[in-house]
Amino acid sequence: MRAGRGAGWAAALLACLAVACSQAPASPCDAALGLDESQCAAVRALRLPEALPAARGNQYADVPAAAQLGFLVFFQADVGHGVSCATCHDPSFDFTDRTPVSTGKAQGTRNAPTTLNAARLKVLFWDGRADSVWSQALSPLENPAEMDTSRLEVAHYLAGRADFKALYETAFGPYPDVSGLPAQGKPGDAAFDGLSAAERDSVNRVFANLGKAIEAYERKNSSGPAPIDRYLDGDGAAIIDAAKRGLSVFAQKGCIACHAGPLLTDEQFHAVGLADSPSGAPDPGALEGVQLLAHSEFSLSGPYADADTGMTGPPPAPSGAVSGAFRTPSLRSVSVTAPYGHGGTYASLGELLAVHASGLSDDDRGALIAFLRTLSGDLPPRPWSTWPSTQ
Repeated sequence: MRAGRGAGWAAALLACLAVACSQAPASPCDAALGLDESQCAAVRALRLPEALPAARGNQYADVPAAAQLGFLVFFQADVGHGVSCATCHDPSFDFTDRTPVSTGKAQGTRNAPTTLNAARLKVLFWDGRADSVWSQALSPLENPAEMDTSRLEVAHYLAGRADFKALYETAFGPYPDVSGLPAQGKPGDAAFDGLSAAERDSVNRVFANLGKAIEAYERKNSSGPAPIDRYLDGDGAAIIDAAKRGLSVFAQKGCIACHAGPLLTDEQFHAVGLADSPSGAPDPGALEGVQLLAHSEFSLSGPYADADTGMTGPPPAPSGAVSGAFRTPSLRSVSVTAPYGHGGTYASLGELLAVHASGLSDDDRGALIAFLRTLSGDLPPRPWSTWPSTQ
């Protein structure tokens, strides 16, 4: 967490929060916390809205059959040759894997963030290489270190499961005939590249729709209000005194400059000097991620985005895309989703703050930890928050 950025940042933050703060409910953010008007406004803006934002580029995001399909596929290991989405996002571990870096078909280089509240994000992955929740869901499927499958295999897999195909058709319409297509392949493979343009488009559409189904599930899997939200609604007893002091430290010491808003992230990239993965290999971060986004056919500016939903402007263009810069992580559920950092190199909040807030006293860091523990909301109701009853 970093110190404030001066008068320019303060003016921008006040402008951003003007409307939200004028409509915010009364809260205990007063002289007892020792905050000035601008700090108090930023604190009020941490309140988690009840409603989810519109899905970006996904007109099927609230279709029940799409959510059910995404829910079932999320936990299917056979779609990824023994690896499922839940391998790294296990509901038993608050939808993380609680390991420094994740292992699918091979060991990766980054820590797996929780998928709780992913539906509220605009910038996905540590390096920002996806600009929608549905497109983020597609990358692990074809990543050799994760699920190591291909879009042709996915198309055949869904066609071969009568229950999945039926849910697909209920949500998205008729399933294309893929029976005559090669068994596997993705861009760069001769089997896929040799298809006609219409065949490639048909496979890509199925692949994109699966991502949209996974997003529909993840929208169901968003956490409810946390103790901090009840506190900001006026319940002074919702958090302990140490957490209130931690909230004051969080606002006064500049942590809220980057960890702002309901998800406690500015969704921008910052190079703050945290360690890379345990292997020690340098990680280019956003420098590479924004280039991957620019060339992605599944971005919000690509042909598979539904442009009539959730897109009130152009796709987000995060700044700070330099080597070693990473997206500011959301702090929602942070106390239950260790380890920390893009490389998972910090086993506890105490270890992280010893590096990231080294200028603070031990007492201030302890108060911050008490505050961070107030950010975990209630899990969504079953079945969305646990494994399916049948596989």
